[in-house]
Amino acid sequence: MLRYNDRPLTDQEIRSDILRSNPFLHSSVLYSRTVYEKTGGYPTNIKYSDDFAYRLKIGKFFKFANLPDYAVLYRQHLNNVSHQHWNYQHMESALLSLQHCFEYPSAISCITSKVCR
Repeated sequence: MLRYNDRPLTDQEIRSDILRSNPFLHSSVLYSRTVYEKTGGYPTNIKYSDDFAYRLKIGKFFKFANLPDYAVLYRQHLNNVSHQHWNYQHMESALLSLQHCFEYPSAISCITSKVCR
């Protein structure tokens, strides 16, 4: 789980970490209509890691940032969709990391950390 103090804030910090772990809390992500129009929206061919795939697509055109303050409390429990489909989500995100490994600076270390767990 991503803790408040552990989140990368700048574009460079996020890009160096995005393939290794999720630097965003999904329910707090905001982007403008321009981002949606330029990127074409969420991928329709990815079932369990579509948020991750979409953020990787956004990163091709725009910079990332996290606010230093948090505005969301996230509750984890056994009935979360992400918990129930963790294996599928893990496999999809590893494949997405491989597909995007040359676009982000932490490619080699993040791929080995995801695949070799």
